[in-house]
Amino acid sequence: MPHLSRLGELIACQRTNPFTDYNRVDSTKTSLQQRLSARARERWPQLAGVDVRFRGGFAYVTANMPDGESMPLMRLRYGGSAARWGFAVYLASKDGYQDSVLPTGDLAGAPEDALDTACAISPSINPVKAQRPAQRSKFESVVVVAALFAGLFA
Repeated sequence: MPHLSRLGELIACQRTNPFTDYNRVDSTKTSLQQRLSARARERWPQLAGVDVRFRGGFAYVTANMPDGESMPLMRLRYGGSAARWGFAVYLASKDGYQDSVLPTGDLAGAPEDALDTACAISPSINPVKAQRPAQRSKFESVVVVAALFAGLFA
């Protein structure tokens, strides 16, 4: 369970105006797309790839399936560094994003960790877990509890 002091990280991340320095915008966007694409190829071969689109201080990540279907996966919030992003997982049940905590217990972190978390809990990407929903790993339990905890403060 994350400490309440870590809520300050999320608040600071939310208040950041990410793209005031237009010299770094393109490099940050390119870097994020490359990092997430490389991680998807490395750890998630069941994906055809990932697409990242940007709006304001957010990066929306979509998973591309081999059959041509696309599905929303997560939203990242820019926190002032291309190496550290706030994380919200896409929940189909509410057709929206829920601020979440990474397995490390942090509210922000490496985008690759966020991708691994979102893919691990997605039944479309990780069907083995979808077949046995009652048997959550410790990793998945932390993510679920963290998502619920974050929802209390939304």
